[in-house]
Amino acid sequence: MGSQSITDSNISTITDSILLLQYVEIRGEMSRAINVFKMRGSWHDKGIREFSISENGPDIKDSFRNFQGIISGSPTRIVNNEKNELSRIMRGVQEKTGERLDT
Repeated sequence: MGSQSITDSNISTITDSILLLQYVEIRGEMSRAINVFKMRGSWHDKGIREFSISENGPDIKDSFRNFQGIISGSPTRIVNNEKNELSRIMRGVQEKTGERLDT
């Protein structure tokens, strides 16, 4: 696919699920990352998660929290206030459900 995006190649219209698997450098070490770009008809985690493959199969780990720019290949560490991060998540839930959640 090279530098083409998923939508430019029209592959998004003919697939039900799109996963991105890639190597990323985090904290000076190479890690494997997995991201679910699309899963038709289903809510899915939009986090970029670390994964490993062992003799027991794949192991999906925590998301790369406090990093941005992972997919672009230039990850940088960001500092988030936990209260602000929870507020951001709650706003997203409110937008999706149309409900007002008291904080």
